[in-house]
Amino acid sequence: MSQNRYAAHAVLWRGSASSVVDLHPNRFSDSYAWATDGTTQAGSGDVPGKGRHALKWSGSADSVVDLDPNGFNSAATGVAGDQIVGYSTDIHGAYHALLWTSRGLVDLNPNGFGGSLAFGTDGIHQVGSGSTGGQDHALLWSGSASSAVDLHPAGYMRSFAQGVSGGQQVGAGVVSSGRWHALLWTGSAASVVDLNPTGFYETHALAVASGRQVGWGADSTAEHALLWNGTAASVVDLHVFLPPGFRSSRAQGIDASGNIIGNADGHAILWVRQ
Repeated sequence: MSQNRYAAHAVLWRGSASSVVDLHPNRFSDSYAWATDGTTQAGSGDVPGKGRHALKWSGSADSVVDLDPNGFNSAATGVAGDQIVGYSTDIHGAYHALLWTSRGLVDLNPNGFGGSLAFGTDGIHQVGSGSTGGQDHALLWSGSASSAVDLHPAGYMRSFAQGVSGGQQVGAGVVSSGRWHALLWTGSAASVVDLNPTGFYETHALAVASGRQVGWGADSTAEHALLWNGTAASVVDLHVFLPPGFRSSRAQGIDASGNIIGNADGHAILWVRQ
């Protein structure tokens, strides 16, 4: 007896619900778009019997390019200009952070790290995390494995970096209580700023642009999309700008003009700066 199954489709919007473009390519059972720079979209798709493959698009399903480097699982998670970042597993199952450019593929996994993931790029620098000494450490690269900077701050149990722009990096770290706190760096572990504000027991920062950081925080009842301007005290709760009826929200991206994308209760949301 067969069961009905809903396939996930990568989609692209240009500012309104009616502008939606279905990016789902042929021969993939599911597809996901994780990032765009306005021209190129990066994500992944599941090939039946062949795992997940990193993908890029240029605005349509037919424009898809399979970036998978070795026939194993891979995903593209960030894009800016000529750079796409993501990760792939090697023949032993270990993850390696990857950078794709028009000049070719770069393995960003640094010496001393058993595995790594890349999540974001601003076209110059890349961010993600790597595993070393039994811990996950936030990492910053400048285009090569040897350029890796360990952003892991003292006193945190784990950390990862998710977004990068204009000399700032954002992500999160686990404090002694076991909770995640949103973090902001400016190029070094010692530069870390803990963005976790009063009233939220857990927060994550996911993207940064023009000195503003976005992500989400959990209070005693639900998750709320959040915006920061460099400090915990500067936090703005974006959830309050949603229409009544939404219980939970997250902010996942921001552009240089301050427009913010995210989701609320399974709905794609655009917050437009006034």
